[in-house]
Amino acid sequence: MNIVVCVKQTPDTAELPKISVAEVTSGDIKTTLVLNPWDEFAVEEGLQLQDRFGGDVTVVTVGEEKATEALKDAIARGVTAAATAAGSIFSVPGSTSTKTGRAC
Repeated sequence: MNIVVCVKQTPDTAELPKISVAEVTSGDIKTTLVLNPWDEFAVEEGLQLQDRFGGDVTVVTVGEEKATEALKDAIARGVTAAATAAGSIFSVPGSTSTKTGRAC
């Protein structure tokens, strides 16, 4: 069985009070980005399914090069493979990478 888990990198919740409205509006958030806490649960569930039924767990994220940190975190947890999707196909006018990531 091949299990694919979509993940996203989000600001560390411990640093959220430090983020200004201007940073959010511009998309240039200067805070530590971590694997989305809800996605951590999904990665763990994928690994439990792998233990129970066999197969491979692959994590996928949409984003720029810095999004690979989320993939590295998942690999450290025991994921078999990781991939990132980026490029003009994911740049939809009027949308953000978060909206695009939800489609994953």
